[in-house]
Amino acid sequence: MTKVAIKNENITSFGGIYHIMDVFSKLGFEKLTESVLGKRGSSGKAFSHGSIFGSLFFSYLCGGRSSH
Repeated sequence: MTKVAIKNENITSFGGIYHIMDVFSKLGFEKLTESVLGKRGSSGKAFSHGSIFGSLFFSYLCGGRSSH
């Protein structure tokens, strides 16, 4: 049986994003994109492809959009 919690707090668009980020982390999304697209930068200090795609995807899920 499903349990329902009643809360008096306002729900924001960020409400479930932390759960989704955790699932993506456990699934190895960043490692997968790095294995397909390769590493970025020679110093090791560059953002990975997975973190860039993840940031864009999570922004989209929270109601973000790209401007033209």
